[in-house]
Amino acid sequence: MRHRPVCHALARLLVVGCMSLIAAAGAAAAPPELTATVEGQRIPVVLGSHCWPKDPAQAPPAANACVEKANAPDLMAKQAPTIVQPNAEVELSFEDRPRQLAVAQWVRGKPTWLPPLNANRVVVPPTPGAYLYELHGTWEQGDASYIFAVQVGQGGPAPERTSYRRRRW
Repeated sequence: MRHRPVCHALARLLVVGCMSLIAAAGAAAAPPELTATVEGQRIPVVLGSHCWPKDPAQAPPAANACVEKANAPDLMAKQAPTIVQPNAEVELSFEDRPRQLAVAQWVRGKPTWLPPLNANRVVVPPTPGAYLYELHGTWEQGDASYIFAVQVGQGGPAPERTSYRRRRW
């Protein structure tokens, strides 16, 4: 009878420890991956600045490690934009849906924040040209930015990629 309280305490400790390990195993050590596609074609996405826990078992935000990267135009300087049709819908899909998501289009070196997304889709402009988009997502664990570029082409089927030189977003 005297050992029963000790056994119960040990059992509780074991259960709590196992639950913590299971929770940590399910948490990611990096921000969720963003997949951007247009008409089934995958658009390359670059992970920008972010704050995310190094150790998913530790409670955010105190345990977050922040990575500061260059601004969106500089990160995309050598990345070729993906050719898309005018008014194409870019579908955005995250491994883990963010609590908040904001989208900016870079115009003349500055981000212009767009209205909230409709069904996680960005509609590109009808005007031919290169367009740079930056997304900023917030999760319980932290936050992250993502960047992708498109080149709005004219008529006919779009080739998969286009040549690229330093653009002035």
